[in-house]
Amino acid sequence: MFHGFEPNTNLFSMLLQAIFLICSCFLFKFTTSIDTITINKPVRDQETVLISNGQNFKLGFFSPPNSTYRYVGVMYNIPVKTVIWVANRESPLKDCNGTLEISRDGNLVILDGKKGVIWSTNLTNPVSLDTNVAHLLDTGNLVLKDNSNGMIIWESFSHASDSFVQRMAITADAGESVNNNQLISWRSISDPSPGNYKASIEPIGIPEVVVWSGGYPYWRSGQWDGQTFIGLPGMISSYQNRFDLVNDRPGSESLTFTYSNSSVMQYFVLNVSGVLQKKFWFGGMGHWEIAWSSIGNECDVYGKCGPFGICNSQENPICTCLPGFDPKNGHEWDNGDWSGGCARKTYAYYDGIGCMLWNGKSLFDIQKFSKGGARLYIRLAYSELDNKKTWKAIIATIVALGFISVVLCTYFTRKCGYMALNTHWKEDSQKNQTSTVLSPIARNSEWKEEFELIKNEHGLSLISYAWKLWNEANILRLIDPQIYDPMMETEMKRYSNVGLLCVQESAKDRPNISTVLSMLCSEIAELPDPNHPPFFVNHKTSQTESLKNTMSECSVNSVTVTNIQGR
Repeated sequence: MFHGFEPNTNLFSMLLQAIFLICSCFLFKFTTSIDTITINKPVRDQETVLISNGQNFKLGFFSPPNSTYRYVGVMYNIPVKTVIWVANRESPLKDCNGTLEISRDGNLVILDGKKGVIWSTNLTNPVSLDTNVAHLLDTGNLVLKDNSNGMIIWESFSHASDSFVQRMAITADAGESVNNNQLISWRSISDPSPGNYKASIEPIGIPEVVVWSGGYPYWRSGQWDGQTFIGLPGMISSYQNRFDLVNDRPGSESLTFTYSNSSVMQYFVLNVSGVLQKKFWFGGMGHWEIAWSSIGNECDVYGKCGPFGICNSQENPICTCLPGFDPKNGHEWDNGDWSGGCARKTYAYYDGIGCMLWNGKSLFDIQKFSKGGARLYIRLAYSELDNKKTWKAIIATIVALGFISVVLCTYFTRKCGYMALNTHWKEDSQKNQTSTVLSPIARNSEWKEEFELIKNEHGLSLISYAWKLWNEANILRLIDPQIYDPMMETEMKRYSNVGLLCVQESAKDRPNISTVLSMLCSEIAELPDPNHPPFFVNHKTSQTESLKNTMSECSVNSVTVTNIQGR
């Protein structure tokens, strides 16, 4: 009937073998369940499954969709196959004759039909096989322990696949990479071998979660502020439902999450496209619902608009340049290729001036949110200000302290686009008195009588005078009248409050730099009242006596570094 068709005997034989394998692996399922693997009780493909005490999870052999290869995995114990961990993801079995058992040296191993080792826990120290057992906990953690003393000697939670469940920890150690525990995507939905994407905690600077693609950042969460990641505007935290980020030592971070409603199954997965997703089981409908995805629009992709570019998914085009910057390549920019980013306009540009400092040459991955985020303040020339008035850039940004270190510490002025207060002290040899002036650096001004905030008759240090004004609820008198703006009184009071918090006598009472940044940028809404500062010096003395008094009365505190811990 089909002219020119001749059967290929080799192909026909392969098809028969595949059909036989499918039939043997999927049609004849008569399995028993156990709760413990011992030397005498292995898990055999098609014969045995391991089920946790609370019936939440099961462990057994499985094949991914459109694949005949066999793997050992931990799955949710629900009708829809949902694998959260794979043992032999790089070494699949080619038939249904595999076993998972305790080996002679006490390791947990997967053997093929010829008793060849396909996968092992690879314990370095020999242990007694008689006392080693494997349990599947109701958290989904497969543990190998010494049953004589209950000590866990290996656990699957420390060797993550692509899924992140409750009581599991994503870890990072800047000094010991062997301690890093990160998510690695599947290569495809049919292949659980390590894929192109990794999700990890970056412990350098202020910690954040980063998804990597081939060694390059693909997405990031923004920095951890103690309760949430600032790059996730809709993220909320409470005592019962929260993330915890804890550091055991400098450069070491551990991220876990907790949900109070244990009856609802939910977890995070890094899918084959590099998207982190939060899923919860919708039992009534018999499927998983996606509650959140890391990539919601084009702007969520790292560095979409290149250096010094701002991404706003609500605008068209989505990319614009920071004020004072122009597209680096106008032709590419106009054609929708924004990867080249923006460059400073032709007038002078200085690295690390004023209150905006960055370690890299470019400021990457700025995204404008409709709510949340953090403020970014930029120094502009007077000619660039809108109508020559104070221009305040309220751009919600995620400040990257692993890729770029940005210090945000003040706001713009009418004259130069930013205000950096400089404290000048002047000794009057005739009156033996000290005066203090606060003036904007950008104006390059020296002593001017109209800027004096502390009159000679006060005889107070700058901090003493600030504390006096604070207690009199008159702190705005500390501000140079030439740069005073009644529209920014709230910010002025906030900055003064933060300044006084930073000079408290006890080092433990002073906020660390990351907390200061959050305070200045209003990420921490309610500020504590400052305590009495230590620096009270009467300057109505001779220069020699003034120096002696200062040496004796000023407290000296060693530098302290406080590490962020989730609460």
